[in-house]
Amino acid sequence: MSSVAAARPETSAAPAKVLRVLWSLNRGGAEVRAVDVVRALDREQVAVDFVALCGKPSELDETVRDLGSQIHYLPMDRKFVFRFWALLRHERPTCVHCQLTLFSGIVMLMAWLAGVPKRMASYHNMRCLEKKSLIGKLYSGTMKWLVKRFATNIVAVSEGTLDACVSDWRSDDRCRVVYQGFPQQSSTAREQQAVREELGLDSSPIIINVGNFRTIKNQIRTLQIFAHMYRDFKAGHLLFAGGTHGYPESETNFAEIQKVINELGLESCVHLLGNRQDVSTLMAVSDLMLFTSVSEGCANVIWEAIAQGTPVLTSELPIVDELSTYMPGVVQCSLSEDNEVWVQKLHELRLQSKDTTFRQELKNQFAAGPLNVTQSSRIYQQLWTGQAPVETGLRKAA
Repeated sequence: MSSVAAARPETSAAPAKVLRVLWSLNRGGAEVRAVDVVRALDREQVAVDFVALCGKPSELDETVRDLGSQIHYLPMDRKFVFRFWALLRHERPTCVHCQLTLFSGIVMLMAWLAGVPKRMASYHNMRCLEKKSLIGKLYSGTMKWLVKRFATNIVAVSEGTLDACVSDWRSDDRCRVVYQGFPQQSSTAREQQAVREELGLDSSPIIINVGNFRTIKNQIRTLQIFAHMYRDFKAGHLLFAGGTHGYPESETNFAEIQKVINELGLESCVHLLGNRQDVSTLMAVSDLMLFTSVSEGCANVIWEAIAQGTPVLTSELPIVDELSTYMPGVVQCSLSEDNEVWVQKLHELRLQSKDTTFRQELKNQFAAGPLNVTQSSRIYQQLWTGQAPVETGLRKAA
C-alpha cells in the first residue's frame, strides 16, 4: 500500500475520516470540484483522504497534500482487493465515498464488509452505464445492484444524471442531488490584459471551449462552427483550454483537431492552450463560450463561464434546463442544426456580451444561485458524518 501523507494539526477531537475513491486527481471537472470541497471544509470536523485507482501521481496531488489530505495509490490489478481491504481496516473511515460510476458497486460491497458505517456512491456521468455487449450489460447490472444493496447514500450532480443511473430514485430516501459547487474567482484587469498580450488577442470575437479531448466533448464540432463563423466574418479567435491527460482516446481526438486546423488554415486564430491554471481569466476575456458536448452530467465549465459573466452557447443538455431558473445567459442549440444556425446564435449572444451590465448581472445571479462551494461542502459533510440532512441545496423530486 503506497501513500503520501501531509501532517494535520492536532485537535482535541479527531475529525471524521472520509476516503474518497476516484480514478485519478488529474485536472478534470469532477476532480477539481472534489478538491474545492476539501478546501471549503472545516477540517477540524472532517478529514478527506483520496484513493487513486490509477495507481500513480496526478496533476492535483500537490494541491491535495497542501490541504492536509493523504493520497493512497491503489492500482486496479490482481492485488487491489487485498490492498483496499487492508486500507479500510487500517484507516477505519467514517465514510467511503466512491465516484467511479460502475466500480462503485465493488467499493460499496467491500466497505460494507469492512464495517464502514457510511457508504456513498456518486454519479457524475449520464452515459457510463450504457453497455451494448451481453457481458457489459451483466457487469453494469451487477454493479448497479451492489450500489443499491450496500450504499447508504446515492448522490448525483443533477436530476438528469440520477434519472439515467437510478431508475426509481424518487422513491428512495438515500438518493439526493448535490450540485457541484465551486468558488467564484475573479481576475484583475492586469491579468486579463496579460492574457490578451500573451495570445495576441484583438477586438475580434473571442470564443472559448474548456474541457479535455474525450470524444463525448465533441470539440471537432466546436471547431467546425468556429470555422464557419470565421469564413463569414473574417475575424475571431478560438481558445481550446484543456488537455488529454495521456488517454489514447483524447490523444487521437487532439491529433484530429490539429489536422483540421492545419487543413483549414486556422493556425493563427485557433489556440490550443493545453491545461491552464488561469481558466477563469481566459473565460473573463472571452466574449462567450461555445460548448458542443454530446452529453454532460453537470457541465461545470458552463457555470464557471457564467460566474465570470461570460454567456454560453451550448448543445441541448438536461442540466441546463434544470438550472435555467438560477442561471440565465445560457442559450441551447441542437447538435442537429446546421453550423449556420449556430453561427447566428453566436453572433446574437456576442452582441449581448458587449453589454457590461449584462455580464455583471450574470455574475450576480451566479453568486445567488445553488452552485456555491460553501453550500455543497456543508451538504457533503452532513451526509458523510450522518448528521441531520439540510434542505438547502438538496434537490429531491416529490
